[in-house]
Amino acid sequence: MLTFDFQRLRFNSFLKNNTRYVASFGRDVRAIQLLIETVRPDVVQVCGLLNIQAVLAAKRAGVSVVWQLLSTFSPPPLRFVYGQLVSRWARAVMSTGTLVAQKHYLSGSVLNRLFPFYPPVETSRFTSTTDKKRDARQFLGLPDNALVIGTVGNRNRQKSHDQWVRIARQVLACTDQDVYFVVVGAVTTSYQATYQTQVQGFVTENGLSDRIRFFESTIPVDTILSGFDVFFLSSMAEGVPTVLLEAMSVGMPVVSTDVGAIPEIIQNNKNGFLYRFGQNDRAAAHLLRLIEDAPLRRQMARTNAQDARDKFDTAICATVHKQAYDFACLPHPSPSPKTGEGLNHPASETNLRQYSPPLF
Repeated sequence: MLTFDFQRLRFNSFLKNNTRYVASFGRDVRAIQLLIETVRPDVVQVCGLLNIQAVLAAKRAGVSVVWQLLSTFSPPPLRFVYGQLVSRWARAVMSTGTLVAQKHYLSGSVLNRLFPFYPPVETSRFTSTTDKKRDARQFLGLPDNALVIGTVGNRNRQKSHDQWVRIARQVLACTDQDVYFVVVGAVTTSYQATYQTQVQGFVTENGLSDRIRFFESTIPVDTILSGFDVFFLSSMAEGVPTVLLEAMSVGMPVVSTDVGAIPEIIQNNKNGFLYRFGQNDRAAAHLLRLIEDAPLRRQMARTNAQDARDKFDTAICATVHKQAYDFACLPHPSPSPKTGEGLNHPASETNLRQYSPPLF
């Protein structure tokens, strides 16, 4: 494996962090181009909207680009500007769900080369067992019969754990059941001081340290998830987080913000609940409903486990990637509007049924 570190746009301390980005931009493009010309790949896959140095390097080296759009974290004006570059320069475009593609303002011609996909889940591994639940509860130090609402992921600004703990406080104030809230993940170094003050400090100040707990996991994620009863995501921006699909595979209902392509995955009253970012009262109401309704939790858990096997298994994700790579390698990438030139094309009727809602 060959690696190369290059600068990227940052939104924290914008001027300080991005001075290095501007200064090293040309050098990074040339270095990546040299790497491409040395390795001589058939396709260059670019992961993320802002990694434009790799796109320019691939174009200069004469290699097709598969550009992946993974999140809606970038501000809308930046998504609009870069979306036009994606439309113009990418031989094939992949997006985590169709809604993420919509939110990058792609031009209509991109429909002929858009391959929506969802993160891969090893569904045979992400299952819940009695042993896994026991191990998770022991690690978390929680009773076997408690109801645990949890989340897993890096603790950074995007995850909005400052709102997560406020919603948890609302819920705990409205129920007399034995409920715990758990956050598992490492704190991003640049966000550590803020997290300590705005998230963990809030919990301490409100006397909730026993009911809202924080961990850096040393046991497998599938084991951790097996210790939860409800998965709760409060992100301000996402594509489709892998851990949400892993939680579904383990078998639990989800309460989440309706960001990115998550509305393609979670449907109210079927396998979980969605709320708009900032609607904390609604999020708390959804969580309270799941706390009080055990049959609903079990029904949603069954639905999610089946959906994960049917839609999000690693093999399905690998198939879509291969389609995108094959398409990018075609000598004339724009297919005939009538035939799709024999390829199982992303804009075909079959694929649109697979990836609902419709693209645009």
